[in-house]
Amino acid sequence: MKRHLAQLTVAVTAQLVVASMASAQTFEEYRHTVDAPYAGRYEARIGGSSEPEAEKLRLDIGASIDILTLRDTTNLAPRSGATRLSFGADFFTWSRLRSEPNFKFPVEAIDYYFGINAAIRLARIAGHAPLISEVRLRLAHISAHLVDGERALGDTAWTAPTVYSREFVDAMIAADGERLARAIGLGSASIRPYLGALHIFHTIPSLAAATSPYLGFDGWIEPTASLPFVVRAGYELRVNTELDAAIAEHHARLGLKLGRPHTNGLLLETTWYSGRSMYGQSFGQRESYVSLGFGIDY
Repeated sequence: MKRHLAQLTVAVTAQLVVASMASAQTFEEYRHTVDAPYAGRYEARIGGSSEPEAEKLRLDIGASIDILTLRDTTNLAPRSGATRLSFGADFFTWSRLRSEPNFKFPVEAIDYYFGINAAIRLARIAGHAPLISEVRLRLAHISAHLVDGERALGDTAWTAPTVYSREFVDAMIAADGERLARAIGLGSASIRPYLGALHIFHTIPSLAAATSPYLGFDGWIEPTASLPFVVRAGYELRVNTELDAAIAEHHARLGLKLGRPHTNGLLLETTWYSGRSMYGQSFGQRESYVSLGFGIDY
């Protein structure tokens, strides 16, 4: 009896495994109402990167998810082509680590971001495709925290960490990148220009100005439909007005994705950044570096 029961269990398990493998998708499709700018300064990412010259590491943990999505069902447009309105949430951190011998990575600083967002993707207005088809509005909080890896913690002259906290709204508009790519003769590709501004309405420390405009573009191209590879690229120029002297900040990213354009996948990428530090504990300091890393595209 026990032998027959064991054989039956093995047979049922094998059938379930085969059925699961038959229905599984290597790259699961998921499409945000408005995709986050690939080279955006404050965007949720999952992954890490290394700055070889400075022996620093960056670790990103978190995500931005559409929680409620409303689609226009008054016409026969497909799900991906219908007008969409969504409401979502952003929760993520970016941290700076120091690379030391014996596989040690003390965490020098970490910034926390959490907020809510609303986004709309317009399919057609009065039967015509609009020039501006994507709009996103975010309300968020950022705060920075000193952690165990800061060298000053071992210095008796060290007193206290810097307080860095802010609340802001971030508005962005963008064109439909895939529609623009088709207009210039590119098939499986996207070229999306965007424009936005971040307005800080409460902050510690106080700022000389409160609004930083930015513009950029991002895009992707799928070289061949037979292989799951996508090349992604993006560049953003931001006018940082957070101190008395406004400066231009540059952020560029280039990546090779194992996956499809609108699926989950693995990214291998390089980044160039020049501007004020991303980290609140280094507020006001200038940085310029190239980093190599990976990410989970979702």
